[in-house]
Amino acid sequence: MPPKKVICSICSEEVLKSKTKHIGDGKRACTAHDGVSEKSDALKEKDKQRRTKMKEAPKHRGFRSLEDIPTSPECFVCGSSGMHLKEFFFELYKASAVLQKEGMMPDPFNPSTYSEYFMRKYGKVPVRLIATTKEKIAKHKDIRIKNKYRDTFNMIGLVLICTDCAEKHEAKDLYPEPPKIESLDNLMTLGAVAEVVMEPVIEEEAEKFRKFKYQ
Repeated sequence: MPPKKVICSICSEEVLKSKTKHIGDGKRACTAHDGVSEKSDALKEKDKQRRTKMKEAPKHRGFRSLEDIPTSPECFVCGSSGMHLKEFFFELYKASAVLQKEGMMPDPFNPSTYSEYFMRKYGKVPVRLIATTKEKIAKHKDIRIKNKYRDTFNMIGLVLICTDCAEKHEAKDLYPEPPKIESLDNLMTLGAVAEVVMEPVIEEEAEKFRKFKYQ
């Protein structure tokens, strides 16, 4: 089999491949030309360092053990742990009823006015998490998913993002649509039913709140 020949990228002559060296971008040049050997050696060293760095870098393959799995939901963008938005609103409902029993009038549009209730139960006002889809997230090119959530993101196509990150990236379209109430009468009926069903729960929460407040 005849020896392989290539075209030198410097002098454009056809020469034996063994008489040339790689100088980058798929090009080869005669070793007789000035600087060719040095450039080829520098590229080899750079590639060697890159391969070493890749071997030493931690591999992000999702949760590598049971200990890596968060015990509470987390924002895929900033990593903050919190609770789902629906769960938060349910807690907000209980908080409102408990605080009103104590003679307080919290503002339903300002979660910080419920802080005393949440501090007792969680030690802070919880981070609110929105569950959204891969398609909706894809519309926001500036939102970056943390590497440790990548496997979950790619596998199920669902994303958890906190309301702070959603507001930071001006992604109001990620919020779920509010439930549709056909009439005010329906709303009042639902409120009356919820009040009756939830009364034992609210009373229990109120008792715990009193013990926390005055202990």
